[in-house]
Amino acid sequence: IAMVAIEWLAARGIAVPGDVSIIGFDGVPDAALCDPPLTTIAQPIAEIGRRAARTILDFDGTVRRETLGVELVVRATSGPPPKTA
Repeated sequence: IAMVAIEWLAARGIAVPGDVSIIGFDGVPDAALCDPPLTTIAQPIAEIGRRAARTILDFDGTVRRETLGVELVVRATSGPPPKTA
């Protein structure tokens, strides 16, 4: 969604990040390749998958909650707020 939003804004003359910052939340590889490269919150997708599979395979009836860390990957779509007149 964030990459489409960048295209939509650019088509309307709205500068990213000059007028608005855009940040994605998933860390897909294409985020680094879009123009401008997308700032993103990268999730440990492979580890999430491993833990989900292990939880299903080892399920004993107990519901557990796990928290995994994320990483902010700053690229070219985020910046300071625009200065107002």
